[in-house]
Amino acid sequence: MENEKRFLKTVEAAEYLGVTRRVFDTHIRPMLQEIKIGRSPYFELIDLENYIQELKQKSSKPVRRFEERTKWERKQRQACIKEANTGTLRKQYAASIFSKALEQVR
Repeated sequence: MENEKRFLKTVEAAEYLGVTRRVFDTHIRPMLQEIKIGRSPYFELIDLENYIQELKQKSSKPVRRFEERTKWERKQRQACIKEANTGTLRKQYAASIFSKALEQVR
């Protein structure tokens, strides 16, 4: 069994969430319950996990599978794939440069 800390200091909590200390103090810390041990504030790991879950539920959109997309969206995507011609612009550009060079030689 892994020995994982139950409480994290402020800097550790910010690192755990992948944000700067300033972002943590400004936006996240007011939403969490602090536990004072001595003079230092600590945050319980489970509270951080719950905060992440709440944030995901509030801000995430449900992902739609390809089958659930509208018929128009599927046709539009398929049309874009069919229209893509790789290298066409380079070929046209090279041909125009070649024709200009040929005209200068004549």
